[in-house]
Amino acid sequence: MTAAELAALTRDPKLKPNGGFMVHCPGPAHKNGDRRRSLSIDDAHNGGAVLNCFAGDTAESIMAAWGLTLADLMPGPRADRRGRPSVRTLALAAPTPARHDLALLAKQFQTAINPLRLERFAAGLGLSVESLRRQGIGWAADFSAWAWPMSDAGGDVRGIRLRGIDGKKFAVRGGREGLFISSGLRDASELLIAEGASDTAALLDLGFDAIGRPSCAGGVGLLADFVQARKHSGVVIVADADEPGQRGAEALASVLALYTRRLRIIRPPAGMKDARLWKLAGATAADVQAAIDAATVRKLSVTIQGGCHAR
Repeated sequence: MTAAELAALTRDPKLKPNGGFMVHCPGPAHKNGDRRRSLSIDDAHNGGAVLNCFAGDTAESIMAAWGLTLADLMPGPRADRRGRPSVRTLALAAPTPARHDLALLAKQFQTAINPLRLERFAAGLGLSVESLRRQGIGWAADFSAWAWPMSDAGGDVRGIRLRGIDGKKFAVRGGREGLFISSGLRDASELLIAEGASDTAALLDLGFDAIGRPSCAGGVGLLADFVQARKHSGVVIVADADEPGQRGAEALASVLALYTRRLRIIRPPAGMKDARLWKLAGATAADVQAAIDAATVRKLSVTIQGGCHAR
């Protein structure tokens, strides 16, 4: 794992002027919390990471506090020859599960969660345990990965997204991409659609009803089915701030305009890529609601032969 990947496990890491991070140490020397960021994390020459706690915690005790081992300090999987990160699909030792078995597998992952590990994971992302549990998060112990069920519009599990402790994302083989559907949604509320599970959880933490799409361009048909089947007062697409996120939001809006009378697109302020980082920067429910209120309502526009337009 790299210094940045380890720093992402902590609360409020601070970038050092010459590279690396100062973070709050989770080790046993800080039973009452580390108020001064006593742990230095730097990239090693071999591609791994080096830990140095100024209060005397060992690297082994620090990694154990994160639910990791010293082996996790070693370099992760290399990029391919074109410099792109490797992408993995989970290959189970047992036969690949049929789609109707994925729901059972997701339940098994959910029951395998260590509550303390989940608390640390949630804190590292700046999210609450409750919001992650509303998404049905689980722990795939054999592969040291967090697991989110991906569902169709009716809530049936059709795939499982996995996130390794190194931050890399992959999936259970035999499934398909689906929606990250949160429990406890209210039909009469406005529905926010985010990109990915963690952005969805951030919006849940702020008090909004939210679901997630699997990627910036994925889940369009499933979202159309979901919106059509429910009675939300409106739909807000919370787009990532990058160009793919913006394109994906516009493409989704062109479809969802058929199924809701009140459709808007918002994105985080400048300098913030997504909803989770927006929340970490201090955004409140009022900030997000202000962005929604200021956004233009998208209306369906139909071109009729002869050049006329109907809305």
